[in-house]
Amino acid sequence: MKIDGWTRPLVCAPMAYVGTAQLARAVSQTGALGMMGFGSAHSPEFIHSEFQQIPESLSVGAAFMAWALEKDDTAYDAALEHSPAVVCLSFGNIKPWVKRARDTGAVIMTQVGNVADIEAAIEAGVDAIVARGMEAGGHGRNDVATLPLLAEVRRRTDLPVLAGGGIGTAAGVRAVLEAGAVAAWVGTRFITAEESGTSEVNRKHLEQACADDTVYTSVYDRAKKLAWPAEFGGRALRTPFVDEWQGRLDELEALPEALDVTPIYAGQSVGFCGQPEPAAAIVDELLG
Repeated sequence: MKIDGWTRPLVCAPMAYVGTAQLARAVSQTGALGMMGFGSAHSPEFIHSEFQQIPESLSVGAAFMAWALEKDDTAYDAALEHSPAVVCLSFGNIKPWVKRARDTGAVIMTQVGNVADIEAAIEAGVDAIVARGMEAGGHGRNDVATLPLLAEVRRRTDLPVLAGGGIGTAAGVRAVLEAGAVAAWVGTRFITAEESGTSEVNRKHLEQACADDTVYTSVYDRAKKLAWPAEFGGRALRTPFVDEWQGRLDELEALPEALDVTPIYAGQSVGFCGQPEPAAAIVDELLG
């Protein structure tokens, strides 16, 4: 698996609304790989504007949710017009979308969270697999921790494997590399990077949080009437709103209107998010 300009074993995981073009560019300029995550509400116009901020000579990746592409794939086509170096397809049946990306020359990755996902990824014909453990922030499965999942992937395929979930230090990066990953897949540590799209209010909450302060939940998806499949919750900072509604999803779903609530998605490595600093400094720290 060769990606032009990717010389350091680190990927900034895609994070919709936080992982901006500015952050992806800053990470890729260090020799690591920056990813842009596009959500179900992102328009083709927005995607074009993001890619216009990336120099043509710089490799970056784009990530999409398979379940959302089934409803509308115009944003996917918009991204592929820019020939991203990597396309990550996850969360649902990815197989229908692989060939279209491969025809542009992209390396195809997918995030897996359990054994069934691993088998589906192999069947879909991806080029690399991301073992995304339950410690990770944002949406995914809550089934298997990072290191056991990495071992399961390596046992079942010779494809290159990246590992993510709970990695916020140089020691964490070394641990997954020593366990056989070709790179660490790190999101949460970059949430407070200067180039991220995180609001000032959310930065303050993140700077004060520790590993005990996250919770895996579908409360926000149900409250906002989002169409995420039930098997994919998200890890976010615990709030009184989550505590009130956790375990009462049916009641929440029955409310007539969507609620105006905003999650702060973060993984169990959130305690290592500090004051804003350049993404390049975070890359150097993690690979130090």
